[in-house]
Amino acid sequence: MSSAEWRIGDMVFKPSSNITEQIADHLADQIILGNLAGGTRIQELKIANQLEVSRGSVREALLILERRHLIEIVPRKGAVVNEMVADEVLELVDVLRGIEHRWFHGLLTDESSREHLRDAEMAVSAMEQGAKAQDADAVIHARMAFFEALLESANRYIKALFECLHPTSHRLMRRLLVEEEVDLHDIARFYRALYVALDSKDAERLDELLKAFHKRLVSLVERTYDARSRDLLERRAPRLGATA
Repeated sequence: MSSAEWRIGDMVFKPSSNITEQIADHLADQIILGNLAGGTRIQELKIANQLEVSRGSVREALLILERRHLIEIVPRKGAVVNEMVADEVLELVDVLRGIEHRWFHGLLTDESSREHLRDAEMAVSAMEQGAKAQDADAVIHARMAFFEALLESANRYIKALFECLHPTSHRLMRRLLVEEEVDLHDIARFYRALYVALDSKDAERLDELLKAFHKRLVSLVERTYDARSRDLLERRAPRLGATA
């Protein structure tokens, strides 16, 4: 942390950045990493006191989180962290597959993205270090940095699109890494291979990687939510039997 930054709790403030965006990013990180679970109510006053900021700034930050589909602002109830529903998650995975496929292929011919590939490669190296340390949160943060680096050269419409969709994608990936005990090294190897394909402008390899990743991701999502449904039914069974 530089001398120009200051910390309150686990949030580092940067004077050069918009305070509302920083609050939104901080809360988004808590949701993505599972510290704020689905259904949790986010109280403006409590957050404002914790971070020593105004309620107005928190309120604006919550509007940003709603646009990112991480929370829902419910009348007379306030902000509530969104649940990740199986059907919606699978639809998101399919939507991102199409968007990312076209975007990644565009990067192969976009010379302005070449300088940002170096930053993406640094993110992959950080991901590999996180995998080595068996730190799922570090892997997720590195995945976020990977996409942020590549999006530097994207137009404003692509950036806005990913800003809305990627937070839930990262949140889903974090859940899968933990609940399905996915090998963190496998994730790091995929992003290393993806970087190499982009750097070498290998369209065929890029297609191969994206297709395999999507297939595995869908399988993991279906398995995770099937397990959750079975667990819910097992917990409910005694109560249902007792009322029969």
